[in-house]
Amino acid sequence: MLNRILGLFKSDELRGKAARGGLVLSGASLFEFGARFVRQVILTRLLFPDSFGFMMTIAGVVQLSEAFTEVGVRQAVIQNKSGGARDFLNVAWWFSAIRGLVLYGAAFLAAPLFCRFYESPALLDPMRVAFLALLLHGLVSTRMHVLEKELHYLKFVVMKQGAAILNVATAVVLSIFFKNVWPLVIGFVVEYAGTCILSFILVPIKPRFNIGREYLGDIFQFARRMFGLPLLTSLYLQFDVMLVPKFFTWDEAGMYAVARTLALMPVLAFNRTILPLILPVFSKLQDSTERLKEAILKMSDLTAVAGIPFVAFCIVFSENLLTCLYPQKYGAVAVPFSILMVYVLIRLLSPILMQLYFVLARPDLQRWFALVRLVITAAVFYPAVKYFDLPGAAMAVVVGMLSLLAMQIICACRLVGFRISEYCLCLMRGTVYGGVVFLAGTIIRNFVEGPDLVVLVLGGLVCLAVWGVAMSTSHYRMIVLGNRT
Repeated sequence: MLNRILGLFKSDELRGKAARGGLVLSGASLFEFGARFVRQVILTRLLFPDSFGFMMTIAGVVQLSEAFTEVGVRQAVIQNKSGGARDFLNVAWWFSAIRGLVLYGAAFLAAPLFCRFYESPALLDPMRVAFLALLLHGLVSTRMHVLEKELHYLKFVVMKQGAAILNVATAVVLSIFFKNVWPLVIGFVVEYAGTCILSFILVPIKPRFNIGREYLGDIFQFARRMFGLPLLTSLYLQFDVMLVPKFFTWDEAGMYAVARTLALMPVLAFNRTILPLILPVFSKLQDSTERLKEAILKMSDLTAVAGIPFVAFCIVFSENLLTCLYPQKYGAVAVPFSILMVYVLIRLLSPILMQLYFVLARPDLQRWFALVRLVITAAVFYPAVKYFDLPGAAMAVVVGMLSLLAMQIICACRLVGFRISEYCLCLMRGTVYGGVVFLAGTIIRNFVEGPDLVVLVLGGLVCLAVWGVAMSTSHYRMIVLGNRT
């Protein structure tokens, strides 16, 4: 898929940077995902399900707290043409550091309120420790974002993936001695601490009290348009995380958390390998609406080709996957897992369009979309949970995500000039290949008798074969682009 994306870029220099960055991100992320995957498989055998329910809730509260004052410092550095300037980075760091300090203090004091909401006093101490992530995130060197802006990813992955590996190692080792949520919480904080420390070792910044007014104005202008978007986005992304423990037991919430973590791995992979390339590259194309349009349609086509067959495989073999990877009892959340895979597919397509609004300095549009998505999800959630239990929680977030994607497509048509039919056509190849995987997988699952591992291997071979055919069709003409490629 990376090779196809590189073909979008007209500049040899840009293409070379994207190639090197993509290879570094892909290699490092593959190692990280493998480590996280093994970690989850091990921990489900060492810890009780309620530990994962507690950690899902704590992480959700931390991320929601982070979003309350998030104004897009990273996006401002990448999007602004002066984002790499020393004075700009200095202003951005002070902006981020003060925000992180204030946010940590407020969250620490508010922790009892969250515990009261969940009627679980045992959450207080782990939650307050986890809130250290807010402070650590605010202190990260802002020069780290310049690496993304310039597509220099070697040091970037050392920081991000290195910190992630520290999380994995810490959680696994501590879980041998402590059979509760503490290994997960400490690993969570260690990851943020690792990123902060490594950022000052590899891309240090020396904060100065001399604040450049011009750059401060640029950041405030971007922040004004960005304000509210991270909060609305986080409220939606954590909606099921925050409310599932209110409607179900901690064990049920924990099994849902494990299924959700497994389902979201493709999103994490996309966010770590492909998404960091999109905003910097779109920023290079922002002066040409036609090239932006071409890039969006091609990237959506490739995402569909890579993503839809995989999602189809996971839906068909959902129960086999869960019972093969985790203890048998996790098969009870096979249906929510299948529904969440549909959510994952939309989560892979939506960020491509979202970067368009960032690069055009119109995050305010995305903010309105996020508000409507949140309202729709909130309206659907309770009746969905009441009538469909845990699958209903997954259904609610799918409905919300579909509404967001629809609004993004309609507005993007106006901004860059493509038609809705063009966008739908660019998803057609992936849909066809996904249908083949779904049909073949259904036949295998219903007519092949044997252990879960055997059934999964056969289904996986079919998925890989379809993937091979899909991704090998490198020389094709996209009707939606009018043969302009």
